[in-house]
Amino acid sequence: MIRDLSRLLVFTLTAAATLSSPVHAATVVLSDAVYGVQVDNYSPLGGNAPVSANSSLGSAQAGLPASGGEVIPFVEANASGPDEVTAGESYQFAVLAPANTIVPVWFSGNLQASGSLAAGASAQVFSLGGNTVLYRATVCSPATCLPTAIPDPYGPQAVGNYSYETVLNVATNTAYEIQLNTRIYGGPGSAISDPFVQIDPAFLAANLGDTLEFSAGIDNVSPIPLPPALPMFGSALLVLGAFARHWREQCRHNI
Repeated sequence: MIRDLSRLLVFTLTAAATLSSPVHAATVVLSDAVYGVQVDNYSPLGGNAPVSANSSLGSAQAGLPASGGEVIPFVEANASGPDEVTAGESYQFAVLAPANTIVPVWFSGNLQASGSLAAGASAQVFSLGGNTVLYRATVCSPATCLPTAIPDPYGPQAVGNYSYETVLNVATNTAYEIQLNTRIYGGPGSAISDPFVQIDPAFLAANLGDTLEFSAGIDNVSPIPLPPALPMFGSALLVLGAFARHWREQCRHNI
C-alpha cells in the first residue's frame, strides 16, 4: 500500500497539467500547479486552483490559499468512517542562475498518517527530462501498516509522523516537479503532506545570484511543526485539519 501511494492521482494530475498554461521564468518554462481531491464515490475535483471537498464522510484539501492569491503547497485528507478520501498536488521549481551548474537544494517537510486502517502520505521529486524519481518519502498509519520489506530505493518509508530532509543536486535553469499525495481508506484517519524547498544556505551565500522559481502563485514557506501525536478517531481528525490550516497561516504572517 505504501508504495502504491506514490502513484495516487498521478494520472489525474498529469492529465490536468497538459491543459495548463506554462509560466515563463527567465530561460525556464514552469507549468502551473495542479490540484485534485476526491471524497468516497463523489466525482473527483481538480484543476489549476486549490480545491477542497467536504461531506459527512470526510474532507480533503489540495493547496492552501494564502493572502495575495498565492498558494501554499499542502495536501490533507480526513475520513470519519470506512471511506476513501484522497488529495494530491503537483507543482514545479527551478534554480535560476547565470550559468549551467549543479546546485545543492534542500527538500524537506513533514508527513503525517494516522487511522484505524489504511492511511498514507507521500512527497516526491521528479526530474522532468527523464521522468525520473530523484527522491520519495512515504508514511503509513501506525495502526495496521508496516513499511514494506523491500526498501524504496528513492527514499525513506516510515510509520506515523515523519520529518524528512535531503539534499538534491539539481541542474540550474531546469524544471523539476514535486508531487504530494495523501490517502485514507477503510476507516477513520488523517494524512498530511507538507513540503519545503530551499537552496543550501552555505552555497547561496557564495552564489548570491542564484534564485528559486516556482510554478505561478506558489508560496514556498516552512512547514508546520509536527505535533507529538495525532488524534486517531472521531471528530478530532476533522479538527486537526482546521487547526493545521490556521496555524500555517499564522506562521506565514510571522515570517
